[in-house]
Amino acid sequence: MTARSEIPLIALAGGVPDQIAFVVEDLSTAMRRWGVTAADDHWRIWTYGPTMIEEQTYLGEPAHYSMLLAMNGTRPQLELVQPLDGPSIYHTWRNAGRTGVHHLGYYVDDIGEAIGRMQDAGFACVQTGARYGADGTGKFAYFDTVEALGFYLEGIQVPTERRAPESVWPEGGRR
Repeated sequence: MTARSEIPLIALAGGVPDQIAFVVEDLSTAMRRWGVTAADDHWRIWTYGPTMIEEQTYLGEPAHYSMLLAMNGTRPQLELVQPLDGPSIYHTWRNAGRTGVHHLGYYVDDIGEAIGRMQDAGFACVQTGARYGADGTGKFAYFDTVEALGFYLEGIQVPTERRAPESVWPEGGRR
């Protein structure tokens, strides 16, 4: 018999994270430190903010936050987040002097279901975003699992169509 996680998001998504994320002070420095692998020769880079994420909340209230984001194509995906405008959970993390893993992301089919199950289990939804895909789809929600796990969890309802990256690093990598 397989024991399922007592944390609903982990159980809902099948237990294996799809993303491991780190908050960084400087995205360029972090990408150089991480480098690239033969399996994935680049980082894709976006600026996520109110013009891309049409619906944003922080601590249950409408919000306006932004960040530089770099993702590679490995599995699980590595994500580097440089906070820009806030407040946001990225700013809270950085201002508390925390380092290391900021969140693990799990792909889900229904973010509303994930939010409901996590809240029912006592894990507050602390930040959300919606409509960030090129076609207006895509949603995410972060849950406060810092006391239980040492980092946040993120539920990700992947957009049907992702926006093209603003740039790639190193230059000349695949988009």
